[in-house]
Parts: sequence; structure tokens; C-alpha cells
Amino acid sequence: MDARPVCPMCGASLFPRKEGEFGCTQHGTWYPAAALDAALGPGTSTTARDRAEKGATVGRKCPNDRLALAAYTSPSGRVRVEGCGRCGGVWLATPVLDEVSRSTPTPAGAAGAEARAILGWAAVRGAVLRPPPGAAPARGAARPTR
Repeated sequence: MDARPVCPMCGASLFPRKEGEFGCTQHGTWYPAAALDAALGPGTSTTARDRAEKGATVGRKCPNDRLALAAYTSPSGRVRVEGCGRCGGVWLATPVLDEVSRSTPTPAGAAGAEARAILGWAAVRGAVLRPPPGAAPARGAARPTR
């Protein structure tokens, strides 16, 4: 395994970002297992790994360990991520983040790259940490109206 992750689209080395994720300027962002657990809570990478093991593999390889990535989506179907069934990392492609950015209000006080980073983490959180069917909403989460 190489020391630095590579883009599953072009093979270029990914550059580190502020919260532990790595990016390719053209193709997307890699959220390694350690960054997922640090930012979204312990065990998040285990959940991501479990979801990836059940997903359909895609033609790209994990930026970290070069195994096939598998696709899965958020409960709404809006966000599609690709995860590694071995290391538990998650790839979010730029077109997916672009779509999320167009349809989601920008966080107050955030602009440009910071707003995209916040939206990227929110998209990954929504795709990885979806609640099991029939589960009550998380404390503080908005409840659906009927």
C-alpha cells in the first residue's frame, strides 16, 4: 500500500485537506476511515465498510488500498458515495457534491471552498449514517411532517 492515497479517476496523488480528508481538484474527495471516525463519531468507518460490503462494485479502486469500491446511496437517493469494504473509507465524486451544492443552502458564514467542505461532510454523513428502517430520528433531528 502506498503512503498517500491516489484519485480513483486519474491516479494522481490526493492532497490533504483541513478535516483529514483528501482531494483531487477535478474528481472528488476521499474521506479515510480515521477522518470519518474523528469527524462523525467512533464506528462510522465500520458502518461505511459494512455498507460498502453490501453495495455493487464500481469500476474504480480505493484510493487507500486499491480494492474495488462499491456504491451506495443516502436514504433520499440524492447522494451516491463509493466506499471500500476493506478500509472503510468513502469517495465522494465532484459531480455528486456539485448537485448537493446546487440543491442545499450554503451554511451561514461559509463561502467557497469552506461551504463545499461542509456540504461534502454533510453528504457523506447522510449516506453513511442512515438510520435503520423504523428507527426513531436522532435526538435534535427534524421530524418529518405529515
